[in-house]
Amino acid sequence: IISKEAKETQGTLVSLGGGNVEPFVGSIRHGFQLGEETWMRWYGKFRLHQGTELSDGQSAGDQSIFGQTGFRTDWRSSDTVRWTLQGDGYIGHYDQTQFFPELTPPFISSFEDTSKPYGANLLGRWTKQLDADSEISLQTWLDYIHREASYFKNDQIAGDIDLNYRRRFGERHDVS
Repeated sequence: IISKEAKETQGTLVSLGGGNVEPFVGSIRHGFQLGEETWMRWYGKFRLHQGTELSDGQSAGDQSIFGQTGFRTDWRSSDTVRWTLQGDGYIGHYDQTQFFPELTPPFISSFEDTSKPYGANLLGRWTKQLDADSEISLQTWLDYIHREASYFKNDQIAGDIDLNYRRRFGERHDVS
């Protein structure tokens, strides 16, 4: 996912919505300048899902609440060097009905379950403009995911380091 630089998202954006299944969905983003060549933005999102109503009026047991927040900071240390640091965090609570096949009638069983995921990630990038048509960048990220339900618990940590050289050839070709 490639997102806009923080410099390109200055000011405040608020979005609110809702309906009969999701009575509240909201987000806010605020971008601002920290220094002469430093910009930052922060955002937050929240969603409340009431759950699905079955034809008999009962709840399907699929209510959920989800929240997420994050930031991005971009700065220039010279005319040819750019830095980015960004991160996100989230937490949720999901009620759900689990179905499992069985070998005897009625050949399926179900139970109500709750899942509580949360996680966070952090990305850092250094980019050096070599000339008008080429640049080199070094990027690293770290991601943590936790998901827990009655029948499993999962914790994952993943990371990556990328070194990339990009060159433009003519007006229509950009090769990395």
